[in-house]
Amino acid sequence: MKTSFKVLIIKMSSLGDVLQTTHLISSIKKSHPDCVIDYLTAENCALLVKHNPFLSRVISVRGFERSGIIAGILFLLRLIRLWFYLFIEQYDYIIVLHRHMAFKWFGRLLTFKKIIAWGSPSIFFKTILFDLNKNRYARHFELVGKYLPLAVKDTDLVYTQNFTTPDIPFPYIVIAPGGGNNEWASMPNKLWPLTNYQSLIAQLPIAYKIVLTGAKQDSYLCEQLNGKQVINLCDKTSITELADIIKYAELFIGNDSFAYYLACAMGVKALGLFGPTNPLILAPQMANVFYLQTEDNCSNCYNPIDSIDGKAYTCKNNECMQLLSIEAVKNKVLSILKGAAKKR
Repeated sequence: MKTSFKVLIIKMSSLGDVLQTTHLISSIKKSHPDCVIDYLTAENCALLVKHNPFLSRVISVRGFERSGIIAGILFLLRLIRLWFYLFIEQYDYIIVLHRHMAFKWFGRLLTFKKIIAWGSPSIFFKTILFDLNKNRYARHFELVGKYLPLAVKDTDLVYTQNFTTPDIPFPYIVIAPGGGNNEWASMPNKLWPLTNYQSLIAQLPIAYKIVLTGAKQDSYLCEQLNGKQVINLCDKTSITELADIIKYAELFIGNDSFAYYLACAMGVKALGLFGPTNPLILAPQMANVFYLQTEDNCSNCYNPIDSIDGKAYTCKNNECMQLLSIEAVKNKVLSILKGAAKKR
């Protein structure tokens, strides 16, 4: 069957950000069932969209997450080789979900057709201005919908794999006390105080095992959390194993991080604890998604345009997270668990 057109989506990183583009993939495919959609991303993110049922192909490139002159040269050489591979496709639309000019020009060199991207008006690209105050999902729809009509606007994130039941006593709650790290920067101000997590664990119903998860850099946090019902699996799982663990959990609790968005994308009840980042902009608009944030004046200070020079990175006292009380989080957790029990 002849396809109506071909689309390439470019989103190189990070893990959580790639997951948060999956609603756009399904929206394009549902709006245009005959189109072909390919996805270009960094190698460490490819698994997140590898089994996406709305994609035709996932193209990954190594080295994007590494820094240094040699790593940069090797990455550039891989991009040049990739250019030959992608140029023959002659995509009708290339959607660049980065604001950096380099990605837009890479797309421009791949096709003579439409490059959809954020930015100032240009004769070389189909652009709209990046709106900091707009919900991320609505922002995606606005960007793409202006040049590629979307009859369907799906707000659900999508992650799938061949799930395997984990060897963990049921029922259990997953807690990820870390996060805030990606390839280019670390934002420890996203973290709810560790002492608060410890107090929360002590007050949760003893019927639930508490499974701790996280990356290697989160190990120092998980090692300090204890309790009879605690199972520490931090730095002991791959992404697929982490997905298995979260998939069968009664509830996920964590900061604004990749694991939170992974839980949301699988339809698991997920409670996100927000401070410098704005849940009204970032939290998925789908069932079973919950979040808490204080009304502190310092909240929502994160500005992606400021990058690592912004207050979200440089603040020395993350009051926005410290003022989120243990009682508020505990009550929200118990309310979610009670609601889940009523549905059984």
